[in-house]
Amino acid sequence: MRGNSRELRAAQVALGTLGIFLEVELAVEDRYYLQEQITYPTWAETAATWQADIDGNRHYSFLWCPDNGSCELLDLPGSPGQSMANRSYTKRYNIADVQDEREISGTEGARLDRSYRIYPGGFTTPFHELEYFVPSEHGLAAVEAVQDLIRTKHSDQKYPVEVRWVKADEGYMSQFQGRDTTVITLTTEPGTDYWPFFRDADAVLQEFEPRAHWGKIHFMTRSRLERLYPELDTFIQIRREFDPRGMFLNDHTRALVG
Repeated sequence: MRGNSRELRAAQVALGTLGIFLEVELAVEDRYYLQEQITYPTWAETAATWQADIDGNRHYSFLWCPDNGSCELLDLPGSPGQSMANRSYTKRYNIADVQDEREISGTEGARLDRSYRIYPGGFTTPFHELEYFVPSEHGLAAVEAVQDLIRTKHSDQKYPVEVRWVKADEGYMSQFQGRDTTVITLTTEPGTDYWPFFRDADAVLQEFEPRAHWGKIHFMTRSRLERLYPELDTFIQIRREFDPRGMFLNDHTRALVG
């Protein structure tokens, strides 16, 4: 598979769904350095600089906190001396020109280091998630719809809502296929009855044509895929070529792309 071949576009997001691959060749990019900036704006401030932050940063994301205790649920440092209720834990990352590695800094909230040390990260507490992807032009309205749902019907949901952006790509089954995307991640505590919240969030977001993260909780159906993925038929045809007897489908994937 090379370039923008139909097989590569099918495998971009769904390598395992296509069948068995014995070899994958990866292209390696040059290393670069990132400067980190962590801030704690109010929601009004976050909304006011929405498009400027998207356009002005290489990587931009935030976690909106519905409650003062939201940050600690994901072991995030809050804003010293301020309530985090209705504030955003905001992350900006931009390429930095580093000539000497002695310039590397570990100051909290303003680190400077190689990209692979700065950008990756994870939360230390266990959680369950629903992650949906809406067209970027509808991102602000979609986030505010989720906020309204939490405030009015699911005020027991205290976890931060994570929001980030990804540029369009060409993968047939990619969540970003053909459209710049706002990613909205809803996090809940394992062992709790979060299904009513997730179902209501799914319903609220439907007007924004959301796609779903395939590895997380979602409510996607074949009819939704047919509406949201214009090249679904091409993907199904290619996967049949790789796996004509459907040996690598399970009940879940068979209902979606079988």
